[in-house]
Amino acid sequence: MSTGGRKIRAWLPAALGILSVVGAGAFATLRQSRAADDIARLDGVGSELSKAAAHVQSAAMSPGAGRVIRARREVLTTRMQDAMKPGLYQAELVKAARDIGLSVREIRPEGQRHASPGEVRQDYPAYRVSVFGSYRHIAEFMESCKTLRLPARVRTFRVSAPTGQEQRSDQLSADITLEAFQPDRPISAGGGA
Repeated sequence: MSTGGRKIRAWLPAALGILSVVGAGAFATLRQSRAADDIARLDGVGSELSKAAAHVQSAAMSPGAGRVIRARREVLTTRMQDAMKPGLYQAELVKAARDIGLSVREIRPEGQRHASPGEVRQDYPAYRVSVFGSYRHIAEFMESCKTLRLPARVRTFRVSAPTGQEQRSDQLSADITLEAFQPDRPISAGGGA
C-alpha cells in the first residue's frame, strides 16, 4: 500500500469523527429550532386555552343561580298557562279592584281586538270592567293592571258621575276596557317557551 493510502487511512477516523461531530451539531441545532417552534406553538395554544377557560368561567353560572332561574321559569310557565284562562283574569281583576277599595259592578268579556298593521299579535282578549269609587282609587286600579300577576293594559276608559242609589259627591263610576296578555302559543308544563 502506498503512503498516500496510509495517510488517508490514518486520517479517516479523525475525519469521520469530525463529520459525526458536525452532523451531531447540525442535528442538535435543527432539533433545538424545532423544539423552540413547538414550544412557541404550545405557548400560543396555552394562551388561547387560558382565554377560553376564563370566558367559560365568567359565563358559567353557579348552582344557586341555576336554581333561581329554574324557579323563575316555573313561575313564568304557570303564569303563561294561567293567562289562557279567562276566569282567572276576571278573578284577578276583581281582587285588584277590591284591594284598592273599588266596588266592582261588572266584568264582562269584550271579545278580541284586531291589532294595527305595525303590531305582531293579531288579537288580544278584552274585558270591560265597571267599577265605582273615588277618582284616586280608579286611577290606582288602572295603573296597577299592568303589574298584576296576569297583566293587562288599559285600552279605553270613561269616568262619569254616578246615577241613582250610588250617587255620592266623592264617588265616580268608571267603565274601563282592559286588554289581557296571552302568549302566541300554549306553554307546556315542562317548560319550553
